[in-house]
Amino acid sequence: RVVLPKAAVGNRRDVLYITLIQKGCGNNFLLFTYLSGSRIFSIRTDYLRSVAAAGKIQDLGPKDGKIIILGTDGGAALFYRYEGKSQIYRWDANQAMFTKGELVYTSPNCCYLSTQVLPDVKRGTMRVLESNFPDYIQGTVGCGASQRVALMVSEV
Repeated sequence: RVVLPKAAVGNRRDVLYITLIQKGCGNNFLLFTYLSGSRIFSIRTDYLRSVAAAGKIQDLGPKDGKIIILGTDGGAALFYRYEGKSQIYRWDANQAMFTKGELVYTSPNCCYLSTQVLPDVKRGTMRVLESNFPDYIQGTVGCGASQRVALMVSEV
């Protein structure tokens, strides 16, 4: 159990996004943010395993919108998108503060939104899971949601 600072606590009915990263220093960190929250936070995982977690949460700074954390590359790269947008951004967690990441992927199909990014270690690339789930929930598509897995080809 960890007591979050008041700035980290979102509305009672909010979505908590959380992911595990490993910074260049070799330490593992848990990054977290609420969808409607205005800031992003981290804590070292070894603090969570000890009784010394109180006061150890770091405020990484403000977000410039509602972000959805999609995953990591197994290291310090955090992939995210903005709510309702198909572009995926990459932020290097080795930076001291959260800043807008580098645009690395845009879905070729405007009807799909990414739901997860994961490393394809065997091929040395990143994969993106996309879906038209929002359209399905709104009832604007036929018989069901469709998904696709795509290779992430960085924007130039």
